[in-house]
Amino acid sequence: MSLAATLAICIGSWIAYQLGTLRLTTAAQESEFAAISRQSASILRVGLGDHLHCAVLRRPALRSQGPANKLPENLREFMPLVQSKVPAGLPLILAHECRFGGRNFIHLTFGNDQNLLSLIVARKQNGESLRTSTLPAKLSQAGIPIYTAAVQQFQVAALEDANFLVFTISDLPQRNNLDVLTDLAPSLQTLLIRL
Repeated sequence: MSLAATLAICIGSWIAYQLGTLRLTTAAQESEFAAISRQSASILRVGLGDHLHCAVLRRPALRSQGPANKLPENLREFMPLVQSKVPAGLPLILAHECRFGGRNFIHLTFGNDQNLLSLIVARKQNGESLRTSTLPAKLSQAGIPIYTAAVQQFQVAALEDANFLVFTISDLPQRNNLDVLTDLAPSLQTLLIRL
């Protein structure tokens, strides 16, 4: 009798989980991520918010959306450039244009069962600049300042040009996350000028 009751509870719990009643609701997840976002410098919220909303919240759905590269033709040159700098073992999950928080993004997401990394590009809005933030900066080999921060389990690296903000955001070690953006920096500047 006790074995039957235990089995019934296990099956009932599995069914409830599959139906979504035991998972965090989207509103609860967004509330949790809003709390994470509030802990970061305002300029970092631009990239971090999109990463949380688009890659972390929607991660299970990303794998079932058909072809991974959904970038328009004029942005497809981002793919080989970025893929060559992402650590081995992090395949492309999705590359697309998206909209979050009232602005447009170019968002490339790479990941496996353990790690997730996003490269995010956003056009600057009035007054936005990493240079005026209090974030620590390191110079890339090409002399480009790259700003870094840790926000809970996420590592953020960011750079800017006159018109764009570029972020790598991941749950990788800080050095690995920073290396991706540092290695991309010189080539990205050329690509951003064409945008």
